[in-house]
Amino acid sequence: MGVTLRGAPGPYGGDPRGAQRIYGVTLGGLGLQAQYYGTVSLGTPPQTFRVIFDTGSADLWVPSARCCRLHLACWLHPHYYSALSCTHRPNGTSFSIHYGSGSLRGFLSQDTLQISNVSLEAQTFAEAVALPGLTFATARFDGVLGLAYPAAAAGPAVPVFDNMMQRGIFRNNVFAFRLGTSGGDGGELLLGGFDEEHFEGPLHYVPVTRRAYWQLHMDR
Repeated sequence: MGVTLRGAPGPYGGDPRGAQRIYGVTLGGLGLQAQYYGTVSLGTPPQTFRVIFDTGSADLWVPSARCCRLHLACWLHPHYYSALSCTHRPNGTSFSIHYGSGSLRGFLSQDTLQISNVSLEAQTFAEAVALPGLTFATARFDGVLGLAYPAAAAGPAVPVFDNMMQRGIFRNNVFAFRLGTSGGDGGELLLGGFDEEHFEGPLHYVPVTRRAYWQLHMDR
C-alpha cells in the first residue's frame, strides 16, 4: 500500500488531476470493509505511519517514542522519534481523546507532514504515550487522521485538511472517498476534488447542519 498521485480526467473541465491540484491517497481495507487506512509520513527524514482517515474526529495522532511499554499497542506499532527529525518543533501541550472503542493520551508536537504529494510544514499533531486496551493493539493502523470540522477537535491544533485549505493548496476545497470492495483495491481518498470516472449522473449537495461532524438532515 502506498501514496500515489495519478493523472486522470478531472471533475472540473476534464483537466488532469495535477492541473486541478487533486491529490490521491491509496487506501487499504480491513476486514469487512469496516476500516480504511492510508500512508502518511512525519518528520525529516520521513517516518511513515498507516492512519485511518476518520470523518468522525478532527485530530492527527501517532504513537510516540515515549509510548508506555506497559501497553501492548506500544510494542506493536511504529513510533515517532522527534529526536530523529530536523524539522521537529516541541509543543508539549497535553492531549487526550475518547473514541467509541477506546481512548488515549499524549502531548502535542509540530513537524512536517507528507500526505500524497503535499508537504505541510509545522503541522501540529499528537504523540500518543498511553494506548491502553486491545483496540489499538489489534489494529492494522498506527494512528488516526481526522477529517471533521475544527469544532470536533480534542486539542487546539488546526486539523490537517483545514490547514491545507488555509494554505491555498487546493483550487476546490473538497475531499472524496472511493471505497473499494476487494482485497486488491481498498479504494482512494482524493484531496481537492473528485473523480468523475467512478460515478454516473449528477452530484447532489446537502447542507451540513452542524459544523463539527459531517451532520446532515435526512427525511424519513
